[in-house]
Amino acid sequence: MAPRDELEKLKKLLENHVASSDANSFRRNVAQFLDRYESQLEPDDHAELEQLLKNMRTPEKLIPTYHEFVLFIVVSIFMISIFAFFGYKLYKSLTDRQRRREEKLRAKSAKKKK
Repeated sequence: MAPRDELEKLKKLLENHVASSDANSFRRNVAQFLDRYESQLEPDDHAELEQLLKNMRTPEKLIPTYHEFVLFIVVSIFMISIFAFFGYKLYKSLTDRQRRREEKLRAKSAKKKK
């Protein structure tokens, strides 16, 4: 295979491995590939390869940081609190309506007995 074809193969390998969760095997595969074909690549291929590696998202970048995790927890608690608040208000409204309905029926039945 020509170095250009190998570079395309590396691009496909990188795209496939970005979704993978195993960062160590990803690094090993890229390192083996680069060791094998580094001598065959032309200088402009080196620049293109470096640009590709610099711009790609590695699996480590896909792992959330502590701050992102805390933000996620805070937003989750906020959303759950909003749902709980409105759920409680709905429950309270429905039980009050039911209570008023029962009181009205009791008042009617008390009027009929008189």
